[in-house]
Amino acid sequence: MADVRLDFYDLDAEAVPDVCMKCGAPSAVRPMKTFSWLPYWARFMPYWIGLAFMKRRRVPIPLCEQHKNHWTIRYLIGFGGLAVVVLLFVGGGVLAANDEGGPGGAFGIVCLIAGAVFGLAWLITLIVLSLTQINVFEITDDTIVLRNVSPEFTRAYREMTRGGFDPDVEDVAREQWGEPSARRAPDAGGPRRRPPELPPDDKYRR
Repeated sequence: MADVRLDFYDLDAEAVPDVCMKCGAPSAVRPMKTFSWLPYWARFMPYWIGLAFMKRRRVPIPLCEQHKNHWTIRYLIGFGGLAVVVLLFVGGGVLAANDEGGPGGAFGIVCLIAGAVFGLAWLITLIVLSLTQINVFEITDDTIVLRNVSPEFTRAYREMTRGGFDPDVEDVAREQWGEPSARRAPDAGGPRRRPPELPPDDKYRR
C-alpha cells in the first residue's frame, strides 16, 4: 500500500480520480469520510485540552463494489464483537455464581472460557483491520495525508492534479480490470493513445 497527500482545494467529489482508494479497481461510490488528527505534541496533554488542537477534514473516498463498506464492516466487527464478549462474560459469571456446582454453573464456566477465547480472537481481528484500513497520517492547514491507499489511486491522483498524463487517467485502472473506458466510446477503434513522455524535471510540474 501507499500514502497520498491530498490538497484541500482538490477535495471535491468530482476532483478525485475514478479509482478505488483501497484496491485500484474502478470506483462505484464516493462516500464522504471525516478524518480527525491530533498533533503528536498535543497527545501528551490532557484529553480535553488536546481536543482544542485536533484537526478534522471531510474527504471523498472513491471505493469499488468490493470495498464500499470498508468502514462499516469494521464498525460492525468492533461493536458487535464487544457486545458478544460482554454478554459471554456477564452471562457466564451470573450462571457460575448462581448455580455453583450444578449444570448452570458448568455452563457458566463454559461461557467464561468461550468469552476469553472469542475476546482474544476479536482483539487480534481488530488489530489486523486497523492496520489495513485507510487511515489519516497528518492534517495540515492545506493538505491531508492518508495511509494504506492503493498505489493506483496515488498515481492517478498525482497525474490528474500535477499534469503529465491524460485527464482520464482513471481509464488505466478500468483497462487493467477489464472494464470499458468511462470516457471512450465502446466502438472506438485503434489502440489507446499514450501521452508523450516528458523530461523527468517537468513530469510533475504544476
